[in-house]
Amino acid sequence: MPEAGAGVYVVSLAEDAGTNEGALSKAAIRRAAVDELLTVRPELLLRWRLPDAEGARDPAQRVLACIGGPAYIGLADQPLRTRVRHYYRTPLGAKRPHAGGWWLKTLSLLGELWVHWAPASNYEDAERTMLRPFEAAPELHAV
Repeated sequence: MPEAGAGVYVVSLAEDAGTNEGALSKAAIRRAAVDELLTVRPELLLRWRLPDAEGARDPAQRVLACIGGPAYIGLADQPLRTRVRHYYRTPLGAKRPHAGGWWLKTLSLLGELWVHWAPASNYEDAERTMLRPFEAAPELHAV
């Protein structure tokens, strides 16, 4: 990622963010990773039951839904490349430098995900705009 400015980013299952390529019919959650996260961060509460097998998810949803929120949409008030690097380097359960990616790191297909990004000087408004469809459609919040 060459971007040296602030902006927004989305973690997706598709190489082309304009397609449904890579959509899954089931969540790819690694139970062992969730157990590890809950061991490292015992203060976390899991509000839903982990499926015995892979859990269902909407196959038409191309933005990756994560356990802790509607989709992984992030902002960077620093260079995007720095923020995304922090995301990848933060150990599961560590608070710094980027705790926001914990739930994505519980997925078995972490190495297959794509990061789409765009520079934005008004990154907070850009992130809110990107999240609006999820706020309007609560069914998209599920993995």
